Amino acid sequence: MTQQSKVKKATHSLLKSMRSWHTQLGVYLALLVVLVSLTGIYLNHKDLLAREDDKNPTGRLRTDTQMSTLQITFTDALTVAREVWGDCVLEHIQLKDEQGTLIYKIKAEKGDEIIVDATTGEVVHKKAYNVVDYASDGVSAEATQETEGGTKSKSS
Repeated sequence: MTQQSKVKKATHSLLKSMRSWHTQLGVYLALLVVLVSLTGIYLNHKDLLAREDDKNPTGRLRTDTQMSTLQITFTDALTVAREVWGDCVLEHIQLKDEQGTLIYKIKAEKGDEIIVDATTGEVVHKKAYNVVDYASDGVSAEATQETEGGTKSKSS
């Protein structure tokens, strides 16, 4: 066998293995792209993929709901917020039907949130994520980040 034919065989063998690696890598990357696409579609369109019984509220919150029959009133929910945060600016207050339970969602302007169960008075405190302020040079002035909390208590 000549030197030239040995080089051709080595080159041919290398090309075959590279083609095989390229094919396998392409298949794995295609599967990864499909997986990421499907999870993105699911996260952005949960309402389209939800079961029919999950889409409908339980009917506990209606236009004829007697607010005075709730154990925890709107005023009580504001009192809980005042006890937790003191006097502060609120971003919003919502009475919602979540998973069959009527709750008050109270969010402070700084991002903290309190969820008060309108029937039991259970309170969940959620911390806001800190906003990272950047100096003009692009260096982070504050780099700490809080995660959403989960301290529970009972309102009185």
